[in-house]
Amino acid sequence: MSGIRVGVVIAVVLVCNVVFADQLFFKAQTINTDDPTLFGKKINLSSFKSLSESEQKNIKYFIVQFKPLIGDGEVRLLEAAGLEVAQYIPDKAFIVRGNIEKVNGLSALSGVKWIGRYEPVLRGEAGIFNYSLLNQDEKIRVTVSFFNTADLEAAKNRVISLANTLLFDGRSSIVVEVERNKISKIASIEGVEWVEKFYPMQSTKIDLGPQVAADESELTGLESGVAFLGLNSLYELGFYGATEVVGIADTGLDNGVNDETMHPDVRGRLIKATILGLWSDTWADSNGHGTHVTGSVLGNGDASNGLIKGGAPEAMLVFQSLLTGFGGLYVPPDLADLFGQPAKDGARIHSNSWGNPSSLGEYTAHSQSLDQFVFNNPEFLPVFAAGNEGVDGNCDGVIDDNSVIAPGTAKNALTVGASEGVVSSGGVQKRWGETKLASRFCGEPIKSDHLSDNPAGIAAFSSRGPTSDGRIKPDVVAPGTNVLSLKSQHPESGDLWGLYNSQYTFSGGTSMATPLTSGSMLVLKQYLMDRLGAESVSAALLKAAVINGAMDLYPWQFGDEGVKEIPERRPNVHEGWGRVDVGSLLATQAYFVDRKEGLESGDEENLVINVTGDKPLRVTLVYSDAPGSPS
Repeated sequence: MSGIRVGVVIAVVLVCNVVFADQLFFKAQTINTDDPTLFGKKINLSSFKSLSESEQKNIKYFIVQFKPLIGDGEVRLLEAAGLEVAQYIPDKAFIVRGNIEKVNGLSALSGVKWIGRYEPVLRGEAGIFNYSLLNQDEKIRVTVSFFNTADLEAAKNRVISLANTLLFDGRSSIVVEVERNKISKIASIEGVEWVEKFYPMQSTKIDLGPQVAADESELTGLESGVAFLGLNSLYELGFYGATEVVGIADTGLDNGVNDETMHPDVRGRLIKATILGLWSDTWADSNGHGTHVTGSVLGNGDASNGLIKGGAPEAMLVFQSLLTGFGGLYVPPDLADLFGQPAKDGARIHSNSWGNPSSLGEYTAHSQSLDQFVFNNPEFLPVFAAGNEGVDGNCDGVIDDNSVIAPGTAKNALTVGASEGVVSSGGVQKRWGETKLASRFCGEPIKSDHLSDNPAGIAAFSSRGPTSDGRIKPDVVAPGTNVLSLKSQHPESGDLWGLYNSQYTFSGGTSMATPLTSGSMLVLKQYLMDRLGAESVSAALLKAAVINGAMDLYPWQFGDEGVKEIPERRPNVHEGWGRVDVGSLLATQAYFVDRKEGLESGDEENLVINVTGDKPLRVTLVYSDAPGSPS
């Protein structure tokens, strides 16, 4: 094919011609809107006989389903009818705020298929409304999310009045402690979108058992994990992230005193450190996790003669300490309250090595608020750990699906799984079947695999997708076993996976893969801005670039024979689109388009690309999507 010029037209058309059944997909139930026993195109008050007349008049939230596929035209139609659009629901429907008369006024429109109430039973996760005489007074903690409508503050106040304690207050979500028998009453408050059990966030480091000491003379330069990310080709062009600011939210940073006494590998680059952890008066890192991940993002190797560096060794830092006075993590119920200040301080990449390990695959209130923030701030990219919940439950040698944790389940997050590092000295030098978590990895070939001997391998603990609604996660993977990075100077910080010396220590988890990816994204962002001559680039373009350049690890380190850890080529639920390799973009004729204005349904944009030679054409389209509903 050499020398032949082929014109390729790529049409981005946001219109789908797939015919769906007329159904509404909620977590609580799937509603068949062709069922004649349900509401049709009008709502009859007699259907609410169990409600008092005043309660019937107070009903404000309805579901309106359209016949054709929908877009901004349908939104404008609803607004013209005096209705406030609160949320999109698949398929082809909106939750709207208004009154029964206005909603019934839509019945004359040929495009309207079905109208019904947003019932309280649809507003809670499975089992949340269940209680018995024995536990009805038991207090539990729940997250309550509200529609961003005119009812928001009033609904919030009503929930707080029903609850025993307001624990955490956010813009559109709160956490309360309440008796089980009151949860259904909370869900019945008009303006409440969703109720789910509250689980504290946890860092995504993992404990695999006893460590071995490292010989300082044995460093190979591979211990930091950076060597596997393709960054050298960007470094050679002078891109080290010097123009970029990163936000990191974690357990704290080093001694928590000031920039002058900071670990030498980050000294001089801290813009601001803030305390978010409740009942805490310091941003010092008594855990060690936050300092370690910071080094993987932007450590410059000053204390190791330049050998142990993070991905973006010249980037600047805005740090948020989440560690509470009781040792846990505090994360605001609405992530806009986490991302907002770093965004104001110039951060466009935000690295997060924590999540909710009880939310496997689920799109939660935190997932929604992340998607909302990126939708409103399309140049802001949150990078999240996929989690360490990987397990081979049936001992077949393949890690099971559906274990990615929230908020990494969000659509607009760059979600990172863990591949293997290559480290033979220090840290945890075991096979998966010899670690503290051996029962999770009981099948061959995983059981006998060494946890950091092959860069084409994926860490057995790394959470796999898909999400519960069928999307591919993680997006990419990066080294996450025996990663060597900074040790906190706090006397209680501990040694994580094993001390190297007084300045560095080993650790592992998707916690370690995430900051390495964040550092790579900072350097990639600097490169793209220079190449495009732009003052900024969108989060969507950054995701598209890292996905396009990622290295497919199929069929993993065990080859094509026998059990494959990755059963199919990318994209797949084990590696996403592959291991981060930002330098690969320089080895191709990469063409970048950053369409920041977006397209409405039915719009087209045509791109003509001339292809020569015998190399494949790879096209990656990424968009920052509107938030979904946790219901």
